[in-house]
Amino acid sequence: MHAMLDNLDQSIIAVAASDIDAAVAELNRAITNGDRIFIKGSNGSGAWRVRDALCAAMTSDASQIAD
Repeated sequence: MHAMLDNLDQSIIAVAASDIDAAVAELNRAITNGDRIFIKGSNGSGAWRVRDALCAAMTSDASQIAD
């Protein structure tokens, strides 16, 4: 996976994480307004947990801004 990431267009930022917590932490630091996020992984890998955590964080951030 890391070798493939090195060959991506340099305008694309990619991260390979060792576990779900590391993926969520890295993405929470890196994501900015307007970004498009592609999460690659099977249901068995728990990729959906990364999605759910990011959506929850974005919803929480949006509600704090609205207050």
